[in-house]
Amino acid sequence: MEYYNALKAAGQEVYYVKVPGAAHAYYDWKPDTATKETFNKYGEPYARQMEDFFNTVFYK
Repeated sequence: MEYYNALKAAGQEVYYVKVPGAAHAYYDWKPDTATKETFNKYGEPYARQMEDFFNTVFYK
């Protein structure tokens, strides 16, 4: 949260999204079934959210 707070204090637009049930590195790719299921459940929708956010930041 320190990084989040520092960005806010600097006047940056920032969002903190905690993904329930996912570890910090849930994007780490391994070809096993459990990793694929985790990515499909969490990775796909949150990757779209991140892309939407980055598009608002980098392509204003």
